[in-house]
Amino acid sequence: YKRPNSYQTALEFKTHMQMCALLDGNAYARVVWGVKRGRPAVLALLPFKRGTITPELNDGNELVFQYRPSNGPAQTLTQREVFHFRHPISLDGIKGISLVDVAVETLGLASAAERAIATMLAKGVMAGGSVELPQGTELSDEAYERLRASMNEDMSGSGNAGNWFILEDGATAKPFASARD
Repeated sequence: YKRPNSYQTALEFKTHMQMCALLDGNAYARVVWGVKRGRPAVLALLPFKRGTITPELNDGNELVFQYRPSNGPAQTLTQREVFHFRHPISLDGIKGISLVDVAVETLGLASAAERAIATMLAKGVMAGGSVELPQGTELSDEAYERLRASMNEDMSGSGNAGNWFILEDGATAKPFASARD
């Protein structure tokens, strides 16, 4: 509440831990234990360098932390030795998820969806039905070309969604059944 260590104020420590949790999904600090007034007490919280700690369950289903310092051998630390500030969103209940990763994935998905919709709308008519002629009737080459041009130019794109064709030579429009029917 007052001073987590000799080089940070409480606000600086909390801000650092929150920033690490946002960026990485997790923030860690070493808990330094000592004795105060004859009882065990936390004397300091020392933030670990980002990327040096990995939480995991050991064989006895106890949460432990693998610490890999930049100099020295790897260590296994217990829950009592590590303060773990985890982002609330987690896939496994142990490690938090980085909000930056979630945002990047969400924006990437939205961008891909936007490209897919733009391509679909730009490519032309999203067929909602067919044009049928009475039995034994054929369109003249000229009428066929007008209909094809109308479909490709006048009816394609999102701005023409829901528009109807002007048909000739006895042709009728037959809407396809929608998924709601």
